[in-house]
Amino acid sequence: MGSSINLKINHLELDCLNNGNFNNHSVLFQKDDKRTIDYIYADNIVEKKEGYSKKGYEVKDRLDLLGYTLSNLKLKYNNFLTEISTYTDVNLPFDVFYDAVYKMNINKTIDCKKDDDYFLLYLGDLGTYLWYEIFKQKGLHPLDIEKFQFVDPYIVLRIILNNPKNYDSNINWYYMDYLDAGYYDNDKTFALNLPFESKIFIVTEGSTDTLILKKTIRLLFPHISDFFEFIDMKGDFKFPLTGAPNLLSFYKALLKLKIQNKTIFIFDNDKEGVDATSEIKKLPPLHNLLALNLPNLKEANTFPVTTNGLTNLENINSKFVTIENFLDFETNDVKILDGKIYPKKKLQDNFKQHANNFTNYDFDKLKFLIEYIIKKWNTYYVER
Repeated sequence: MGSSINLKINHLELDCLNNGNFNNHSVLFQKDDKRTIDYIYADNIVEKKEGYSKKGYEVKDRLDLLGYTLSNLKLKYNNFLTEISTYTDVNLPFDVFYDAVYKMNINKTIDCKKDDDYFLLYLGDLGTYLWYEIFKQKGLHPLDIEKFQFVDPYIVLRIILNNPKNYDSNINWYYMDYLDAGYYDNDKTFALNLPFESKIFIVTEGSTDTLILKKTIRLLFPHISDFFEFIDMKGDFKFPLTGAPNLLSFYKALLKLKIQNKTIFIFDNDKEGVDATSEIKKLPPLHNLLALNLPNLKEANTFPVTTNGLTNLENINSKFVTIENFLDFETNDVKILDGKIYPKKKLQDNFKQHANNFTNYDFDKLKFLIEYIIKKWNTYYVER
C-alpha cells in the first residue's frame, strides 16, 4: 500500500488515493467499527494497524439510507456517463455494467498480465476488470476507458453487496499509513461524521410512539441507528401538538415550506390516521417527505373488540391499530375497549421495563414495523 489511503471489500480496491489526498468514507462506519485490521504490502507482508471495518450486509443498509438504493443506482450511473461523455465516446449501458460488477470475484486479486498494455496500471481494480471482461474483446485501448475508474465507488459497492455471496465480506477503510507518513497529526481527520443532510427525521403522533421507535431501532438496528432523528412534538417543543389532525397540519406546513430535510411522518393505522394519509395523497408530493400509516398486522385480522360490554372478533386494521399493537402482549388479555387498546399503559410500561432483555421480550412485531418503515422510505426516496 505505501503511503496511500484505501477503501476495500476483501481484495477489491474501491478507492485509493495518495500524497495526502483522500475521499472521506466515514459515512459507511460507526465508532464501534474502529479496530485492528490487516494492512497488506508488497511481497504479501502483513502488518496489523488501526482502521475501520464493517460487514457487507450492514454497509448495504447504510448505502440504501444514503440514497444508493437499486432504484437510484441507474440514475447515478447515467449521470456519471453524462459527465464523462466530454472525454470519451465509450458508452457502457447500466445493465451491462451492473451484470459485470455483480459477478465480480472480490476474493481474487486482479493482476495485470505481462502481455497486456502497461496503461492498465492506471485503471485501478475496477477499470482493469471491466477492460478484461468487456472492453478488450471490443478492441479498445485501456486509455479509452480510463474515465471508468472514476465511477462512484458506492455505486460499485452497492451492486457488489446485492450479491448474497458478498453479504459477510468486510468493507475496510485503511487510513493509518497517512498518519505514519506524517500527512496528518492524528486520526481526528478520519473521525466518523454522518452529515446532517443524510439524517432522516421521524415524526409520530405522540411521545410514546417516538420512544418505542427510537428504542427499537437502537436495539435491533444499531448499524443504522445514527441515521434517524426523532421529533417529539410534545417533549421537544413543549406544547401538545399530538394526534393525527395536528400531525396532518404539521405535514402541510412542511410541505408548503418545501422542507429540504428527509422526513417520515408516521400515523396510526386507525380511522383518523388513515383519513389523514388519504388527504395527504391528494397533495403534491415532495420527494424527501413521506407520510405513512402503521402497517397492517395479521394479528389484527381477528382481534377482540368490546363495545357496550359485548365482545366480538373483528379486523381492526385501518380502524384501531396503534403502536401498542406491535408490543409484546405477554399474557395480558389485550382487546379494543371502547375504541382504545386495553391495557394500554401496562403494555407501554412492560416495554419500558423489559425491552432491553432480548430473551424476555418478543420483538417480532416491532422488527416487522421498523423493516416496513425503512423499506417504504427506500422505495419512496428518489434523488433529484
